[in-house]
Amino acid sequence: MKVLFLCRANIGRSQMANKLYDQITGEISKGAGTKVSEERQGMKIGEVKGAENMIPCMKEVGIDISNSEVKQVTQEMVNWADKIIIMTSKENVPDFVLESNKVEFWEIKDPKGTDLPSHSKTREEIKKKIEELLVKSK
Repeated sequence: MKVLFLCRANIGRSQMANKLYDQITGEISKGAGTKVSEERQGMKIGEVKGAENMIPCMKEVGIDISNSEVKQVTQEMVNWADKIIIMTSKENVPDFVLESNKVEFWEIKDPKGTDLPSHSKTREEIKKKIEELLVKSK
């Protein structure tokens, strides 16, 4: 299943979900943001101010995201996906995404500005939701 994970800025939840899904399934998913500032697009997570806890959080589970790029969602990504998981509020999501019948919202709190243990807790919540998604899709 081709899954597109979206959060607001593509520096936290969608990055976690994208890489965890790939690790768990051995498949390739995509992650993007719904409101990524132009100056952040294409930056590596290791270069993004405010993403300091993301790298060690994911290293705890053997995933290096320091070179993962920040991306803005596109129509092409929506077309590619079998399922679109949104982890931000509806008002942050472009209409072309909301118009898709592939959308599912997950209530996952944004760990932005929190400590490493809070980031790790968010990661584990996302992992559990991915596992539930995989069971539902069988």
